[in-house]
Amino acid sequence: MIQNILLVSDVHDNKLEEAEINSVVKGSTVNAVLFLGDVQQSIMEFCKTRFYTAYFFGAVKGNHDDRVPFPPFVTPLNMAVENCGTLKIAGIDGCLAYKDVGHFLLSDLQIFEMLQTLPDVDLLITHGPPSFHAKDDGVHFGSEALAKFILDGHCRYLIHGHIHEERITPIGNFEDQRYAISVRKLKMIRV
Repeated sequence: MIQNILLVSDVHDNKLEEAEINSVVKGSTVNAVLFLGDVQQSIMEFCKTRFYTAYFFGAVKGNHDDRVPFPPFVTPLNMAVENCGTLKIAGIDGCLAYKDVGHFLLSDLQIFEMLQTLPDVDLLITHGPPSFHAKDDGVHFGSEALAKFILDGHCRYLIHGHIHEERITPIGNFEDQRYAISVRKLKMIRV
């Protein structure tokens, strides 16, 4: 079954405009909404109201998020595996540490150890990118452990935010196609 999944990440201005959403959704039914970190609860509530027919809302935390729990309708995906229709989805909160103090800042070793506990999944959502999507700016580092996870075939899609750029990197061959996807605020995928 093909599913339309709306991806939301890094909404630092705390607003989504209807025109913005319409340009991404293009009249399609949204089956699920995944929040990739640095998304305020008011935006999550707005998405729940706007996409009230979606059957799944899931999220991970980003480096600008606090430790407040997600709204009750949002499934926390950090170190959890959830079914979303026919898809298995897992997540990891945070990103590689770029400063000494802050929430959801991890070492690559911590990310590696977290990934060791996860089974193979269809979608892995994270806030931080794999190493091949990193930016050379001293803040938006990429994880070698995340890169290895998708390169070794443990997920079909690795979807992340944090770098404020849209990128799609195909991985594998025709029979075993996988994708690393970076989201800049909003993106719709069909899986």
